[in-house]
Amino acid sequence: MNENNHSAELSKADEYRHPDGTLEVIFELEGDRVLTVREYPNRDRFRDAVSAATAVGTNEAVESLPGVEAFQDPEENETKQFETDEDGTGPSNDQS
Repeated sequence: MNENNHSAELSKADEYRHPDGTLEVIFELEGDRVLTVREYPNRDRFRDAVSAATAVGTNEAVESLPGVEAFQDPEENETKQFETDEDGTGPSNDQS
């Protein structure tokens, strides 16, 4: 995919990097609908991005998906432990 050609045909797994460091990946395409997954560089960026949105509860379909470990390379799991941040709820932001 051409990095700057936003008019090109969209494909599953196309990845975009936003200026603020947010990553966005196309997960599914159906007709004109585009389902994406976004990864924010930290919780504050996420909170800023959704500050004008209305929280509407828990999406049960997403809640029932397996954890991130299910999508990692098994060899990677053997050599790298999943690290959590200070409150123990998510990936560490430590880039060392």
